[in-house]
Amino acid sequence: LTYGDLLAQVSTLARGLRSIGVRPGDVVALHLGLVPEAAVAMLACARIGAVHAVLPTPLPAEALADRLENVGAKVLFTQDGAWRHGTILPLKVRADEALTAVAGIEHTIVVRRTGMDVAWYEGDRWYHDLVAADRGRSRRAPGVRAGGEAVDLPSDHPFLIISQAHRRGRPVVVTHGLANILVSAAALHEWGVGEGQRLWSAGDVAWLAVQTHGIYGPLARGITTVLYEGTLDVPTHARAW
Repeated sequence: LTYGDLLAQVSTLARGLRSIGVRPGDVVALHLGLVPEAAVAMLACARIGAVHAVLPTPLPAEALADRLENVGAKVLFTQDGAWRHGTILPLKVRADEALTAVAGIEHTIVVRRTGMDVAWYEGDRWYHDLVAADRGRSRRAPGVRAGGEAVDLPSDHPFLIISQAHRRGRPVVVTHGLANILVSAAALHEWGVGEGQRLWSAGDVAWLAVQTHGIYGPLARGITTVLYEGTLDVPTHARAW
């Protein structure tokens, strides 16, 4: 994706999120692997002032329900399935099971990734249907039409939520502000991360470090980013080296 392509996709999804009632301060949970739609969803949330929380794809349904409850999500993004360790994780199935124990989720946005069959319930929407209204437009002049523009936000506006390890039997949820994440990400990629022009990072997209050093930092500095879906130990652990 070029930066122009990314702007077009982010603006389109921002309009889609606004159309289903997402407003500044609302929490959007992203139960997605490291696919382009995950980065687009993160940026679209930031563009309209929604707070995003990226949840690990390997979570079992009970743990996923706990995370959704703790962050107070209004909208959930998930996939039909996701590749990991050479197998497909049934993300939509786990999300459906988790939602039987969680109140407050108004819409589930599903990315078609593997093509596997999934059950469908009230409030479910395909990602491609949500953004379909703008398909076929010129890619050479993406522009930003009404509804896709960025909202003005104070520097301490809630930006993203990270769930940490449990402490004394209770989850620790940390909300990070807008300016401190973006400024520190840009500064680290300009002066503080590694030597030379290339940075290699391995981790889960639910980790703050991956969101900062894999997406926000490089984008803030105009750097080309290569994202890899799955894990590096397939077919053997030697692959990473």
